[in-house]
This record gives sequence, structure tokens and C-alpha cells, in this order.
Amino acid sequence: MSILRVNTLQNTSGNSVITNAGKIIQVQTGMIASQIQYSSGAYSDGPDVNITPSSSSNKILIIGNITIGEGSGGDAHVFLYKDNSVLGAAIGNPVNNATRSTSGLSNGRSAWDTQTSPVFYMDSPSTTSQVNYEIRCMCSNGPIALNRQQNGFQNHANDNSHISYIIAMEIAA
Repeated sequence: MSILRVNTLQNTSGNSVITNAGKIIQVQTGMIASQIQYSSGAYSDGPDVNITPSSSSNKILIIGNITIGEGSGGDAHVFLYKDNSVLGAAIGNPVNNATRSTSGLSNGRSAWDTQTSPVFYMDSPSTTSQVNYEIRCMCSNGPIALNRQQNGFQNHANDNSHISYIIAMEIAA
């Protein structure tokens, strides 16, 4: 067995203070496998996760996806929620009457396919209290289904059954 003994560690600038900045402090995950149909204009449930930052200066990196089935040319809008409200900094800029969202799916064909929309966002929650993040979806011009195709067929080998997930990583400032 080898033993390493040193008096001082220095970073590349010659400073003896080596920080934890940029290191992952903790990882929390959430997943939803439910297959639920939603009517036009309704907001879906989605994967959610709770995380309690250890320092108010740390960041939270959100990585996740939501799988939506919608058919016949609908547009699905994906939103990142924080503590039950749309995270305003994580949606697009206002342009005319466009729906501001974090991500989205457009089905320009008449297929009843499922599509997965990724979500990536770095948040600065500025708190040491628990924070909840959730990914939700809404289609204003047609029904959608969470984690399966919208037509509800589940009896063929080529039909889909998916999960949606979210990961929250605390990053040291």
C-alpha cells in the first residue's frame, strides 16, 4: 500500500487554496411512467424532482425529457416549472402571438407518433430551501398523451410505451 503525504497542495496559479467550484455536490432524480391522455389546451403532468441546495450561491443543472404522443399536425409546447410556476428565464422571447416555451415538438404529419423533447437549464435558485422542478407539456391545437402515442393503441409490437425523467444536479459556485 502506498501513502502520499504532502504539506501543501497548490493550484496551477501557485495558490494553496483549491476550491470545489464546478464540482457536483448532489444529484436528485425523478421519473414518470404514467400514460395519461390530455385534452387540447390542458397542461400535462410530468417528471418532477426536489432538491435542497447546500449553499445559496450554488447552481442547479436540470437535465431531462418528456415524451409526448400527439397526432395530425399539432404543436406541443414544453415548459420547465419551478415550485409550480413556469420558470420565466427558461422560456423563449415573446414574438408576436407565439407560445413562449422551454422546448417544443411539432408533428407536421398525420402519424400518431411519440416524440421526446429534451430540457437542459442551469438555474440559480439563491436559496438553501427545497426547490421543486417539473417538466410539463401542453398542446393548444389538439390532444396529447404522456409517454405513449395519442391514439391510445397499445396492442401492437410497434406501439410505444415510454418514460419521462428529470435530473437535478447541484453545482458548487
